[in-house]
Parts: sequence; C-alpha cells; structure tokens
Amino acid sequence: MFPTRIRGVLALAAAVATPAVGQTRDGKPLDLRLTTPEAEFVEPFTVVTAVRELSDGRVLVSDLRENTLSLLDFRSGTARPVGRTGQGPGEFAYAGTLLPLPGDWTYLHDPANRRFLKIGPDGKAGETVSFPQGSGPGIMNPRIDGKGRIYFQAPPFRGGPDQDLSRLGQVDSAPILRWDPGTRRVDTLGQVKIPSMNVKAEGGRNQRMVMIRAQPFAPQDGWAVAPDGRIAVVRVGDYHVEWWEPDGRRMVGPAYRHEPIKVTEADKKEWAEGMRSARPVVRVEGGGRAAPPPPMDFTEGVTWPEVKPPFVDQGIFLTPEGQLWVLRTRRAGDKIPTYDVFDRKGTKIGTVTLRPSSRVVGFGKGTVYVARTDEDDLQWLERYRR
Repeated sequence: MFPTRIRGVLALAAAVATPAVGQTRDGKPLDLRLTTPEAEFVEPFTVVTAVRELSDGRVLVSDLRENTLSLLDFRSGTARPVGRTGQGPGEFAYAGTLLPLPGDWTYLHDPANRRFLKIGPDGKAGETVSFPQGSGPGIMNPRIDGKGRIYFQAPPFRGGPDQDLSRLGQVDSAPILRWDPGTRRVDTLGQVKIPSMNVKAEGGRNQRMVMIRAQPFAPQDGWAVAPDGRIAVVRVGDYHVEWWEPDGRRMVGPAYRHEPIKVTEADKKEWAEGMRSARPVVRVEGGGRAAPPPPMDFTEGVTWPEVKPPFVDQGIFLTPEGQLWVLRTRRAGDKIPTYDVFDRKGTKIGTVTLRPSSRVVGFGKGTVYVARTDEDDLQWLERYRR
C-alpha cells in the first residue's frame, strides 16, 4: 500500500499541551479535547484495525480492508510491509489485532488460520502459535497481559452436527478464558453478557451451512486486560466498571446514569453502511489482484432494539498507566466521539473528545493513536502526545 519511501515525512504540529486525564483540585472531572495531533502520517489507510507502538517509536499497523500489516518509522517517514498473505511460514490470512509481547515482540491475531503470527522487533515474521484446543470456531478479539497470557471470550456454542443451534438466541452470557501458550493451560475467570444473535441454519446433518450474526446495537459487556493481569469489565446493565484482580477479588465501581438514545432509520442506514465499508477486500489467488467483496444484505434477519447501549463494546481501551477509556454511543450523524475515562477503582475521572470522524486505535508510551476518516472514506493515522 505504501511506497518504500513515503512522500514527505510527517505533517508535524504542536502537541496538545494538556496533562494526562485526571481530576481537578476541586474534584471535578477534566474535559480533555484532542484536536491537534503531534504527527499525522502522510499516506492513508483503508480501515485501521490495530496499532502497536515499539519502544523506539516505530509502529506496526494492521489494515482490515486491505488485509495488510505495515511497519512505520515516524522519524524517517518510511513504511514497509510485514509478512505476506497465505498459510505457510511467515504468512497470515487475516491481519487482525496486534498483541504486545515483551522485548518488542508482537503477536498478530490471524483467526482465518486459527493461529497467532509472531513478529520480531525487526519487523520480520517468525513462528506461529496455534489456537488452543477447545476454542470452538476460534478466538475473536483477544487481549494479552504482560506475561504473554492471552484472554478471550469462549464461544456460546461448541458446534458439531448434534448442536441445537436454535438455542443460541437464548444464550446471554459467556466466560472469559485465560490461556497460557507456554503451559497450554486454560483458566475460566468470570462471565460477561454477550449480544443476542441471529442464527440461520440450512441443510442436513452432513451438509449444513450456519450463519450467526450478533444483532446490531445489542447490549453487551465490554472488557480489557491490564499488563498485570487485572481485567476491567464494563457492565452494560447500569453502566459501571468492575476490576477483576488476579487473585479473584472483585472491585465494583459506582453506576453512572445515561440518557438512552433511540434507534432511528438513520441509525439503521448508518450501521449497514459501516458494515459494508469494513469488509476486507477479496484477493484473487495467483495474480494477487484485489477485488471488491460480493454484495450482501446486512439487514436481513435483523431485529432492531428500541435504544442503543451506553457504550461501544469494541471501543474500550486500557492505557499503559491503567486508565480505562470507554467510547460512548451517539446519535446517527453525530461524528464527534467521546470517551469516558475511569480510574483503577472504577470511578469516572473525566472525558476525552476527538476530532470528527475519529476513533482511538491504540496507545503507546505517553501517546495515543487515532484513525481519522476523511470525506473519501480514507483513514489517516494521527499521533497525540498524552
């Protein structure tokens, strides 16, 4: 996607002169607005999936739609591809989440190959680590702690020809599992609420096609993992944060009131357009040519709720300092994102507002990375100093 030498270096600007999010002396929460990036990369992405900052400031970036992994050097303004698509050594079929390992090593989550691809500090793809046995259809949206243990939600079903798939719509919770790739041990840590699902099954016992999709705007809990193994769980019922300690203790923060946002026709249209734009490009075998994905009606079989949940479950991040950022839902047409910020006790200590059509995609040492979408639906990677 990028040339070997990026045209220009970086569009540098003054950093936002604001301290880390906290509280004022009188106890009132701070309102932080990130409006002027420290740097913006001069070449766009299509759909930024994840960002991993290395200790020397270089950045790994995965792009969902282009299905690429790139290593950016912000100082020299260069970018180069990492790995390649495929199923062999040093290859990936899906450029997913980036999980930081000690020593600037990184796991690339590759659910299509049911494994993780290990990326070295030099940006070279190395060995692969297969998903654990019993992970069902695979690991989705994994997290990692400082010891390299991987956390994920167990699937609400095990699959198999005898599975009664009609009951999936009645399952409302799933356990969070912790897997140690070194020992291969899997521990169950607690339950979280999952979204309601639409299940469509066709065919008989030996030839059956099943399509399972989460309903849009369905209420569900969100969670993130700190380097020390603590888990922050955002409960959707009354909007509060729980901290799960490694020793099993629970710390429950206060609940916060929120104004329900009604789901309108504009919301439905906006949701369907977002689903279409986020789909990966289909790459033709052999020639390696990119082609648009086949058409799909994302609204078929959808049940729309009356109101939206208070937050976006995929918009939850933990900073290296242990602050929890939670992306709030908003009305259709509202392009300005707002994140609530919570401390280690589950107390809300402030809010962060981004530029229009932006979203947080990762954190580094004193930095936050933001993907901003322009009028042509291209995404620009911005870096802010925290």
